[in-house]
Amino acid sequence: MQKKYSLQSMIVGFSSLLVGLTIFVVNYFSYQQSAHVGFKELDLRAETLIKTFSYRAIEGILVQDDEKLDNLCTDMLKETSVKYALIFDNRGQLLHQVHKDENNDFSAKEKLSEIDFSVDKIKKKYLENILGIIKEVPDRSNIERTIGYVELGISLSNILQYKRQLIGRLLLVSSLVLFSGIVISYFFSKWLSDQLCKVIHGFTTIVSEMDLVKPLQLEVNIKEVQEIQVLFNLMIAKIVKSQEVLNSTSLEFAQNRERLELAFDASQIGLWDWDIPSGNVTFNHCWAEMLGYELNEIRGHVSSWETLIHPDDRGDTMASLGRYLNGETSVYRTEHRMRCKNGKWLWVLDTGKVVSFNSRREPIRAIGTHVDIQARKDIEKKLDKHRENLEVRIAKRTQELKKIQSELLNNAVDAGRAQVSAMVLHNIGNAVTPVSVNLEKLRAPSLKNARRYLMECYNDLALNKTDLTNYVTRDERGKKVSSYMKNLIQGLETIQDEQKVIIDKIEVGVQYIGEILSLQRAYAPGNKVMKEKTILNQIVKDALKIQDSAINRRKIHILVHYHKDPLYILIEKNRLMQVLINLIKNSCDAIDENQERQDHEISIDIFEKGDTIGITMADTGSGIEAEDIDKIFKFGVSSKGSSGFGLYYCKTFVEANNGRLTIDSNGKNFGALAVLEFNNYNR
Repeated sequence: MQKKYSLQSMIVGFSSLLVGLTIFVVNYFSYQQSAHVGFKELDLRAETLIKTFSYRAIEGILVQDDEKLDNLCTDMLKETSVKYALIFDNRGQLLHQVHKDENNDFSAKEKLSEIDFSVDKIKKKYLENILGIIKEVPDRSNIERTIGYVELGISLSNILQYKRQLIGRLLLVSSLVLFSGIVISYFFSKWLSDQLCKVIHGFTTIVSEMDLVKPLQLEVNIKEVQEIQVLFNLMIAKIVKSQEVLNSTSLEFAQNRERLELAFDASQIGLWDWDIPSGNVTFNHCWAEMLGYELNEIRGHVSSWETLIHPDDRGDTMASLGRYLNGETSVYRTEHRMRCKNGKWLWVLDTGKVVSFNSRREPIRAIGTHVDIQARKDIEKKLDKHRENLEVRIAKRTQELKKIQSELLNNAVDAGRAQVSAMVLHNIGNAVTPVSVNLEKLRAPSLKNARRYLMECYNDLALNKTDLTNYVTRDERGKKVSSYMKNLIQGLETIQDEQKVIIDKIEVGVQYIGEILSLQRAYAPGNKVMKEKTILNQIVKDALKIQDSAINRRKIHILVHYHKDPLYILIEKNRLMQVLINLIKNSCDAIDENQERQDHEISIDIFEKGDTIGITMADTGSGIEAEDIDKIFKFGVSSKGSSGFGLYYCKTFVEANNGRLTIDSNGKNFGALAVLEFNNYNR
């Protein structure tokens, strides 16, 4: 459990730490400064003594007078701070030594190891509480020559005592300052905490009593605390406003929840709410009643649902749920059987969706529904049974159809030929019709009337032949006989001219019939399949001639661009003629269907492009929708109510001869373009 600290203790502790660190830093630098001054005074005193000792030791070293050396050393030990005095010659041999402490034994050997004779300045060394100072003794006559060395041991007890006194004074001052800082911090923190506690107490009172109407108004002397009080009042105001909105939302939510529950009850939909990490599930009563249970009989856990699933469906259902929870599918939706309380199985549609994720994007909550689909499954079962029976019947019927399919396909070509024959007979009929009409005109009653008029004139003249002059000059009827005779002669001449024109037309019609029959014989299929050299220009002319009457009757303008060279292909000429006639006939029919355009035209072009030759045929007919272009070549598909064999036959024949037949259109009432392409044998 985390330890808690009061604001007052934290302020006192922090203030004490801050004051203590400040005192330590100040005392440390004060101590260092004072110690530096003390050591500096000691150094000056020690240098003065060693210089004096060196100056006085010159004569004693030169003559090596022990008495003088002893007196000199004894005089130096009279200084309270001097502990020992040593004198050496220039070879480092100890000449004399005096010291106050008899327990210390300074041998020449020991001193020789510690004296550095290679420098000529004062040397210092520390030995316990004694400062050893060494100085060269120069010759007075030759300052550059060294005649010996002297060493003094200066006691550091005074300076150490001074340092101890200094530390004591600093500790005393630090303690007083620290104590004062703690006392001041305590009272300051107490005053500050009282201000804060006053506000906190006001907060606690409002929160405990939930009196959010009256704002907090306390007299505090700290600006920041006053701002906290103002912010708290603003927060309370927002909480009150949010509470009002929440109450309104809660009421609306409760109403919506009630409506939702009523809707679920009315539609008999089971609802489940799954907490995924714990496995706990909340079911509504419709979910339980759907299976014949009471809600308290179903344990609120996902295992209750798992155990009720049909064993044959459990694997697929759990796999589907796993794939959805792993993010492999976008929706969880399964159909499976659930065991009812009476032991029967009920088909349900189970759907669900994850509505909450944790920070690692792992699903933690899902909501879904159960819908009773038993009735649909029963219907599907019946439909499956009917489907099986229907499949058996279809299979049987398919076998029967297969038997006659080959017969239909074998007779397809004959049907195509019959269609072309019907076209030819139709054209022959069109040619015979004007012959028959003109013959009827020859049978017209014009000559009979002329004969009757002539007979009446003859009878009148015969009756009055005895007095013919008086009859034609005086009788009113006789006077008209001459005019009748004149009109009759003119009428006979007119009839003779009309009959001559009619006879000419009959002669042209008979000649046209002869040409059609000649073309029919030329393109009639033989008993054997024979490919022959066929010139495109000529076969297009012949096809147009056969369809001439149909083209003229519809008043269609034909525009043909024949190729300058006689392009030819090796093909069954009669069957290619059938293809061209079929395409021309389709264009004529399409032009009849297009009532929006008045420019009735078929444009034919014989072309040569590299290794390809062919024929293009464009019309201003009714056109073809884009989605129907791929269907027009299928067997049995027709937009005119015919057999739907024509274009299928044309495409099959062309592709069988290494050619290609395509039809394109820009849409309804925009005409169509048919393109026949074959390999170029003219190179």
